[in-house]
Amino acid sequence: MKNLPVGVVKNFPYLSVGLMILATTGCATKKFVRTTVAPLEARVAQVEKQNSEQSASIDGLENDVSRTKERALDAESRANSASQEAQAAGNKAGQASSTAENARLLAARSINRVGDLERFIEDRDKLQPVTSQNVLFPFGSSMLNQEAKALLDEIAGQLQGKDRFVLELQGFTDRTGRANYNLSLSQQRAQAVARYLAVTHKIPLRNIHLIGAGSESPVADNRNRSGRRLNRRVEVRVFAPSSEQQVATAVSAPE
Repeated sequence: MKNLPVGVVKNFPYLSVGLMILATTGCATKKFVRTTVAPLEARVAQVEKQNSEQSASIDGLENDVSRTKERALDAESRANSASQEAQAAGNKAGQASSTAENARLLAARSINRVGDLERFIEDRDKLQPVTSQNVLFPFGSSMLNQEAKALLDEIAGQLQGKDRFVLELQGFTDRTGRANYNLSLSQQRAQAVARYLAVTHKIPLRNIHLIGAGSESPVADNRNRSGRRLNRRVEVRVFAPSSEQQVATAVSAPE
């Protein structure tokens, strides 16, 4: 201190005190930094590290959530597809069930029809002849005259109210003319009778069976006029489920 200026020397006690205060303050600052700031910095660093780790963890969680959401959406899409497929399969199953039920009903109806047909055939085989009439025709003609129509009206009246019956119509001619001509004419005569019964008296065609037999099976002698007249005929036979036979022969329509 011998080189210090006089003023400084004079003020040395105060300087000493200031230096001591500075020294003391510096020591206190270092101690403060060592005891207070340093731990805070360490804590801050630790917090920043934790924040960084948490941020990384949050990013990872967000990625996981995003992937989970994608998987959930994909699962939902598959579930919707599966639901639609299940609904379509249900519809097909319903249609198949309906088709199977329709097939079952159709089979049942077919069985019933077969039974009805069998009973019809059985009943038909049991049909008995009820009446037989001869409708006569003029020479070379298949036209019905008034007497022939009156006879057919009588036959149709006997069939009123009957559910099951069969009409057999057999047409014939005499032996005048060629065989082919007579066969065609006999067919036309049977058709004329069937047409009159079906149209005028509404007899179902399914109950009528007819055939033209030409000049076969004559009922009288073709060598005389009266015999030929009787042979120009349509035999009308009625069959019904009855044990009673009512056979009558009528002659009409002179030449």
